[in-house]
Amino acid sequence: HASDSKFLLDTILRQRWGFPFFIMSDWGSIASSKMAIQATNDVCMGADNFKNDLLNLLNTGSITIENINKAVRNVLKTKYMTGMLDYYPIGNNLDVNSTEHQQIAYETAQKTIVLLKNTNNILPLSKTANQKIALIGPSVNKAQLDGFGSSWVNPPYTVSPKQGIETKIGTTNVAYAMGCPIKTYDTTAFAAARALAKQSDIVIFIGGLDDSMEGEGYDTGGDRKNYKVELPDQQQLLINELAKVNPNIIVILESGGICAVPACINNIKGFLYAFYPGMEGGNAIADVLFGDYNPGGKLPVTMPANNAQMPAWNDNFNDDYNCGYRYYDQLNLSPQYVFGYGLSYTTFEYSNLQISSANVQIGDDVTVSVDVTNTGSRDGDEVVQLYLTDEAASIWVPKKELKGFERVTLKAGEKKTVAFTLTSEDYYLFDVKTDKYIVEPGSFKVQVGGSSNNLPLSATYNLIDGTRKPDLKIINVYSVPRYPLAGEKVTFLATVKNYGTIATTAGTIHKVVFNVNGVDVTWSVNYNKSIPAGGMAMICANDGINGKNTWLASNTGTYAVTAVADPDNIIAEHNETNNTQTASVTVSDFKTNICLNKPVWVSSIEKAGLEGRYAVDGFESTRWSSAFKDKQWIIVNLQKQYDINRIELFWEAAYATEFYVFCGNDTSNLTETVAHITGGTGGTYFWETTNISAKYIKIYCVKRATIYGNSLFEIRAYGKEANANGINDVSKLNNIKIFPNPASDNITVSLPESEKCIISIFDLNGKLIQREQYEDKNIHINIKSLSTGLYYIRTELKSGILTEKFIKF
Repeated sequence: HASDSKFLLDTILRQRWGFPFFIMSDWGSIASSKMAIQATNDVCMGADNFKNDLLNLLNTGSITIENINKAVRNVLKTKYMTGMLDYYPIGNNLDVNSTEHQQIAYETAQKTIVLLKNTNNILPLSKTANQKIALIGPSVNKAQLDGFGSSWVNPPYTVSPKQGIETKIGTTNVAYAMGCPIKTYDTTAFAAARALAKQSDIVIFIGGLDDSMEGEGYDTGGDRKNYKVELPDQQQLLINELAKVNPNIIVILESGGICAVPACINNIKGFLYAFYPGMEGGNAIADVLFGDYNPGGKLPVTMPANNAQMPAWNDNFNDDYNCGYRYYDQLNLSPQYVFGYGLSYTTFEYSNLQISSANVQIGDDVTVSVDVTNTGSRDGDEVVQLYLTDEAASIWVPKKELKGFERVTLKAGEKKTVAFTLTSEDYYLFDVKTDKYIVEPGSFKVQVGGSSNNLPLSATYNLIDGTRKPDLKIINVYSVPRYPLAGEKVTFLATVKNYGTIATTAGTIHKVVFNVNGVDVTWSVNYNKSIPAGGMAMICANDGINGKNTWLASNTGTYAVTAVADPDNIIAEHNETNNTQTASVTVSDFKTNICLNKPVWVSSIEKAGLEGRYAVDGFESTRWSSAFKDKQWIIVNLQKQYDINRIELFWEAAYATEFYVFCGNDTSNLTETVAHITGGTGGTYFWETTNISAKYIKIYCVKRATIYGNSLFEIRAYGKEANANGINDVSKLNNIKIFPNPASDNITVSLPESEKCIISIFDLNGKLIQREQYEDKNIHINIKSLSTGLYYIRTELKSGILTEKFIKF
């Protein structure tokens, strides 16, 4: 089991490849808690194996406390490195379903559609021709989004192919018949589909798979329930039936895994594969069908000719030849459509293949360039692909392997040069005898073209043996804290990978210097472990100018942080010029949540454990929940007057669809309306505010979204304490005395001088118990009627507010 394998997780992933963060099991995949924790599988997901087993394993000596500590360290390290334990910027809920995000979804759908067949240029269709179009198939009127399982996402909206096509050309000449379902052998709707096809000029069949046919759970029948790689039989049968009455058949398939179509491929004139195109899929499909977008996608998998071309389903890793196109190459099989295949409404020509040198020293980079020309009459995209063949390998290797690809956009008649760089990593072979990656000298063949079987240009070069060296490159630059605040000290770290042909020497200092905006601030001086070829290490700054290990983020702004590996060239490398990487670090203003642990009053609570105080306790796992009725409220007493610049709300699933956010200095007259939301959707809300100075924040919930109450995980606000006109005279407030504490019968509030004040007592739920106005220096308050417990007493003076806890016994 992968989750229990020390060799896989610790030896390979951590020690050889240098993975520094926590490892999480797949859902319910741990077979042995003992083996898993010893293998450095740090988190058990989807089961209680660790919860049930680890303590007993520790107490019986089957595992050590160090096994537990390692797991805890890996989890905490990951949290520190991602910023989860420090200041973490809050996202903008307005980004969700924003115009920009919709455009990204739209563009992604367009670019991933693959044109597989276009007999007699049946595509693109004319938008202006007066031709009748029949839309037939189980996926015409539904946006197919994904297979079954945990990758499922419900988007804000979807566009079905039918909607996209009708938006494009109108509804006058478009008719729809489902024809057949996705998976059952029901043919009762075939007749209506045939009749529609017969009276139409063009038939567009849209089918494939859905979440009832594929997804997670291969071993429980959750994936490919027809047990074939082929399109379900009734869909292929229907396509053939339609072709009998109308030869102009265009097929569009949507699925996650590829579907072969052996029974009907000869009856298809136009063939598009859209996979699962997302919420804008219908619009993108219409664009491609009617020529408003020229398809440029390529198959990321091989489409077999039929089910017989699939490898045997077994646990033998020696009979699949590294899978995919490598398998088909090895067995000389001709699939229906090869890996990397995809047509366009234009044509492309490859020329002028160039290799930087015919004889290349081991460890040196190789540059391969090729010219690509759009020889057609339309603008279009081509995905240029480079494949490499090792012609002298000492072990079995695939006949060719993809080593680079680049998508280029070319106007009609335009030519561009596309360049690729091959490094030592592209030649790596794993030698089981020496237990490491090696690079062998020999002859290598480069092939370039538009798919794995359309590679019109080729050339060879020789890799010549020479001195083996490491080659260090910075992969990532990290800061801790991940999102520093002004005034914080920042530690820098870098992951350093060895792309060379030999390991670095143990005992040699692997120095990494970090500079901020061009000025060196700190560096590492003690990492001296060997980094194997193909391996990586995380190196932390631990020394610097004047012995400083950190950088002080004194001012806000965005800084360029550059890490340089081996700046003094102590380690002899293949390439001494590629050791630098730059990242940006943004230093933000220090923000204190002024709602945190402040007194709260609420209109009601659902039950014990869901009191108002949980909405200001700083934890998004706890919450306030009101009674199951409308018009509920929660008030946060900030205790002092603040100039508020931001308010944030974090709703639980039971949110309010209509609510107000009020601010003010008097709970009976909260005059400042920050927001009035009438179409609330839950989640996170925030408002940047100006010119608001207040002591109280009130969320007034008018209408619920569910049958439950109004439920808030957290209310947060940020701002600075207001000091104008003598407000919040701290010296005066500090002289207020409250005694005795604990008290049983009476409590005395002693003021520095006699003046008018309001004194309120609240319970821990924020519920107001009593509130009176006084004018005296020593105020005696009877608390005999209070139940035993903890309370808040708030003293409001002209100079400010002081709130203290007291115990009634």
